[in-house]
Amino acid sequence: MSILSENKIISKWGEPDWWRSQKNIGDTGESFVAKVLSDLGFCVQAGPSGYHPEYDLVATATIEVKTDKKAAETGNVFVELGDNGQPSGLRVSLADAWVFIVADEILLIPTATLRELTGRCPVRNYVLADGRRKSGALIPVEVLRWCAHTLCGGCHGDAI
Repeated sequence: MSILSENKIISKWGEPDWWRSQKNIGDTGESFVAKVLSDLGFCVQAGPSGYHPEYDLVATATIEVKTDKKAAETGNVFVELGDNGQPSGLRVSLADAWVFIVADEILLIPTATLRELTGRCPVRNYVLADGRRKSGALIPVEVLRWCAHTLCGGCHGDAI
């Protein structure tokens, strides 16, 4: 509630203690989000100091996107590790994080975590119709869900 005092409007917004407590809450939230994004492989920088209503953080990352149409029926995602006996896929990836689109879910996982997972999963070898040989790890979707961050669950539909 505002009151008029000496031709100025005074409200809780103008009270220094209230503003400081709100600022501390906001700063804590920004720090938390910055840490989560950093843990996911994003390069995070704070926005300009002081009052800056346009944005709070700048976050950038390189992301490899994989759409696995069979994962919903097989229960596994395939992470490529080799192509014709040469390292490929995850073994050569410079991405900070990988995103897997599985049915109507979008799952984001840091590359380092994905590398740990593939080290614990069976590697399979396949010969494609064109004669190329592929190798890769099969990761159960449930394990991926447990290790990844769900960016979207139920929002993707059949768009892809």
